Amino acid sequence: MDEQNIIKKVDANNLKVGMYVSQFDRPWLETSFFYHKFLIKSDKQIDKIKRYCSYVYIDTTKGEDIKTSIPVTEEDKKIEVEMKEKIEDALKRNPPPEDEIDFNEEIKEAKKVHDEAKDFIRNVLDDVRLGKSISSTEAKKVVDNMTESVMRNRDALLCLTQLKKKDEYTSFHSISVSILCLAFGRHMGYQKNTLKILGLGGLLHDIGKMKIPDEVLNKAGRFTEAEFEIMKNHVIYGAEILSDTHGIHESIMEVPLQHHERYNGTGYPKGLKGDQIGVFGMLSSIADVYDAITSNRVYNTALQPQEALKRMFEWRGKDFHPLLMERFIQCVGIYPIGSVVRFQSGEVGLVMSINMMNITRPKVLIFLDASLSRINPYKMADLCSPDSSKYSIKEVLNTDKYGINIQEDFKGVLLDEHISCC
Repeated sequence: MDEQNIIKKVDANNLKVGMYVSQFDRPWLETSFFYHKFLIKSDKQIDKIKRYCSYVYIDTTKGEDIKTSIPVTEEDKKIEVEMKEKIEDALKRNPPPEDEIDFNEEIKEAKKVHDEAKDFIRNVLDDVRLGKSISSTEAKKVVDNMTESVMRNRDALLCLTQLKKKDEYTSFHSISVSILCLAFGRHMGYQKNTLKILGLGGLLHDIGKMKIPDEVLNKAGRFTEAEFEIMKNHVIYGAEILSDTHGIHESIMEVPLQHHERYNGTGYPKGLKGDQIGVFGMLSSIADVYDAITSNRVYNTALQPQEALKRMFEWRGKDFHPLLMERFIQCVGIYPIGSVVRFQSGEVGLVMSINMMNITRPKVLIFLDASLSRINPYKMADLCSPDSSKYSIKEVLNTDKYGINIQEDFKGVLLDEHISCC
């Protein structure tokens, strides 16, 4: 039996004692449940689930089944079709800005910019831990360079966000959120100066975590409710640190203060709802959640990029502004950068760049043949080019099931000048 056929999406009002919860309708860390998978043993647990969730996913092999629900595979097909139709229709009405230069031209410069950002964020996190002030001049220089890279070619820097390691989550997350904010803002049509404010807010959005006690911040597991209350304070600490930093624009504060607010008012620190949340707050919350749920951490297994988008598409109107969530998916594509796809031919590749005029036809780095053996050299296929008609995406693969480690397998490949084209 297909694994997905035993997982069912169930309305929280239809839950029964004896069912086994395998996933919530929101990131686990935004609930007060100590475990993210558990057997329902009481009506009290069901009442608690209802307070947080509209629906959950149940594993019918580990608990009671429900006849009125259908397998997740069928639900997901409906979501994919709706998502694809909405996004493609919107892109026809509002074509995105074109890149100034090709992905292959920008990737080496993007790598330098990314390395510069990593050095900066490591140093600034250490400085804040020691009570030192942040250099706004250095921070702005880093963001200026990232902004220029994203303006030249949006996807080169985005591609590098996939090379993140579990033990470097805090620093990599800050950089990735900044890059996502910049790409998202560019897609929204923001001018360069506005992008720089948004990007700087993204880079420093979690700076307040350095004021959280190490035993909470570095805990290798789920927070207790008391610990979660302590962790929530990082948004306030972050705003305080930035307000004391010379040269920081006031509008930047919106990102550290509001990236955990939610559209339906269930976020923190103020429980803002709808348009009470600023646009920067809404944009950064989407970028923050997307990077968080697609990152491996000690207590959290990453979702595949496309899976993450499907879940977030479902959460629009509840956690995220509906239109902005749809615009974000337009920005990152139906097959986001970092997705591993299999073609009808059986070959397997990594999505490296999005073709914004046809988001179902990205640029893909083919690295496995039809027998799932490594090829050498890897081949870059632009699925929009006339001679690539033979490539048709069949499915998105779960990298864990196929032993594919993007961080390790592609770390040196991105700058390889010997990749052939097909």
